[in-house]
Amino acid sequence: DEDVRHVAANSIRLIQAAAAPNQTVQDLIQKLQSPDEVVRLTAAKDLGKIGPPAREAIPALQKLFGWWGGQA
Repeated sequence: DEDVRHVAANSIRLIQAAAAPNQTVQDLIQKLQSPDEVVRLTAAKDLGKIGPPAREAIPALQKLFGWWGGQA
């Protein structure tokens, strides 16, 4: 079932993030450039779950969401 596969894949990503956060963050930053919107959104959510160790992804996330440091 699709939901079970999604939960399993998410669990694997979180385990990988705990074991090798720097590599996982780099992989997710690359996925932010995917032409597939679902892949980009999932990568952004996963970076949020990693938290502070994903700090280096901030510029890529700002670019993805079109925020350039100006005031809202």
